[in-house]
Amino acid sequence: METIKIDKDCLCLIDKGKRYEIPTSVDIEANLIINLDKPLLIKGCLKTSGGHIDTRGGHINTSGGYIDTNNGNIKTSGGNIKTSASIPTGGGCIYTGGGGIYTDGGNIDTSGGYIDTNSGDIDTNGGDIDTNGGYINTGGGYIDTGKGIIKCGILYWRLMCLPKAGKIIVKKVRPDDFLREYWEERLGIKLEGCWREIEEQLAPILCKIPELLKDPKWTPTERWIIESWLPETFKDLR
Repeated sequence: METIKIDKDCLCLIDKGKRYEIPTSVDIEANLIINLDKPLLIKGCLKTSGGHIDTRGGHINTSGGYIDTNNGNIKTSGGNIKTSASIPTGGGCIYTGGGGIYTDGGNIDTSGGYIDTNSGDIDTNGGDIDTNGGYINTGGGYIDTGKGIIKCGILYWRLMCLPKAGKIIVKKVRPDDFLREYWEERLGIKLEGCWREIEEQLAPILCKIPELLKDPKWTPTERWIIESWLPETFKDLR
């Protein structure tokens, strides 16, 4: 697929001092590299029809339009993604490398692609987040959808507070690896290996979790994480 670059010499670009602007929607069937030294404001929609978007560390703000990659990935390498509409990637992943994702009411729908912000926050201001089975890992960043729904396969979570949402539907919640010793102490179990191996170790004792959860020592977030490990046959015993 062709690659199109937007840099300071791009004819459609307007230098507004603190940022660059494109006064129309961008709709291309190509990969898009945004290589600018200031944030980019697109006054419309950004659509790549299957191409990937790589901002090389810059910010994207569509100000009224959606961002639609139709199976392409979005990578900002530290830059923020901001849109007042939705971000449907059609299967593509979103990786911000520390940047935040803000939709101002729009939904984020990756149709199987993962979302990894590496400490960046996700704030939809009421919009839903649905990865259709893909994982979400904010690396310590918060998730705030207001009353929106968070739906994903695996949610990696290291904060002591719950994500803010009207409803959270996840297959499993996994603490980050650096919290392993903390969870070993809390559970009284040695947790060794990768998460697949840890879950195999936990399998024989999962039937005891409903009894374990009766202990008042668990915080609401800890209880939420542990409950996500329960087999379906035990979920009604919480």
